[in-house]
Amino acid sequence: TQYTASETTQTGYAPSAWGGDCAADGTITLQPGDVATCTITNDDIRPILTVIKQVTNISDDEFCFTVFGDDYEEGFCIETEGKEGEERGTIRAGNYNIVEDDGPYTLLSQSCDNGDSPEDLTLNVGDDVTCTFINGSVESVSVNNPVALLLLILMTLATGWYFRPAAYRRF
Repeated sequence: TQYTASETTQTGYAPSAWGGDCAADGTITLQPGDVATCTITNDDIRPILTVIKQVTNISDDEFCFTVFGDDYEEGFCIETEGKEGEERGTIRAGNYNIVEDDGPYTLLSQSCDNGDSPEDLTLNVGDDVTCTFINGSVESVSVNNPVALLLLILMTLATGWYFRPAAYRRF
């Protein structure tokens, strides 16, 4: 009599072909009294992590990041061609912290499409998560006219910009 071994697939895992006494498709023919063993191996599907770097101005710059996790630390850099660049790869399931290296830009926002923060990211088997970092450039401001300076201060306060020595940044 012919039988077919089967299992219910689990999310985040990929089954191998059947082995042991079964054919690769799980079929086996048994006679009364036969003893057989069929095996299958489930391999976890590593999560996919995509980091997107966007800048508010046209920029052909390099932005570097480090991903920290339990017994894990990996650095990489993203080249922005115009206003965006990305890095995509697989990583083992776990908890991570994505940190952008300091640079000549101000971080305006960071988020992941699974609802986590890049600073506290959980990746499960089978996940495909994208985290986006948006930066704005830091520009120098030089104003020698006191009236123009006052107008610039009022304008920037109204639009959410603040001053630092020789530079301004948006908050």
